[in-house]
Amino acid sequence: MANRRVLKKNVNILCEMLLFQYLLYVDLKKETIENTDELFSEILTLRDEFLSRISHTEKGSEKLFYKKFNEDFGNRFEAVVAKFEKLSK
Repeated sequence: MANRRVLKKNVNILCEMLLFQYLLYVDLKKETIENTDELFSEILTLRDEFLSRISHTEKGSEKLFYKKFNEDFGNRFEAVVAKFEKLSK
């Protein structure tokens, strides 16, 4: 099981990298793009949701909790990246 502090830092770093790429793309595009605000809010929601989940670990089943956490975060993160790639094409 990972240290909560390290896990929170990793979630923050991944979401910040995605936000940076998003902001860079929007700045370079210099035109109004539909669904960009939706993607921005989805990235922030992803970060907030998973940081709050880390803070509320279920006692007694930590191993199962973190296994499910990693699967859920990976799936949601990949979904957001796929939306970003689709938007940038």
